Amino acid sequence: MKISCIYLMCLKSYIYFKKLSFLMCVKPRKIAITLWMHDNARPHSAVNTRNFLDMRKVKRVKQSPYSPDFNLCDRWLFKHLKNELRRCQVQCANDVRLEVLRIFREIPSQRFEMELLRLKAHCELVISCHGDYVTY
Repeated sequence: MKISCIYLMCLKSYIYFKKLSFLMCVKPRKIAITLWMHDNARPHSAVNTRNFLDMRKVKRVKQSPYSPDFNLCDRWLFKHLKNELRRCQVQCANDVRLEVLRIFREIPSQRFEMELLRLKAHCELVISCHGDYVTY
């Protein structure tokens, strides 16, 4: 199964809900085999969002509120994007979007595989410590 990190940060719940509805219509099969990792942001934890995903039997992975290190995006991806975007000169929001897409395309699949293995090892360490916080 694939873990999708959907972070539509700073959006109100109804906008996030609208995006989820759109994704369900456009890619229903892909959604069915995806694990959705949600943190405790209001759009993710809103009753209408939870009910919507539950009705469609979408599997959600809950994240501990104080463990951003369990989220693949927070572990390395956002930092990588931020560092790469600092080197870019952009004029508008569309330029940022294009640069982000370019940066994503340039990340080798081996990097994602390596980060997933590191995440798995970290999760196993936390389990062996009975849930105590450990640094990664």
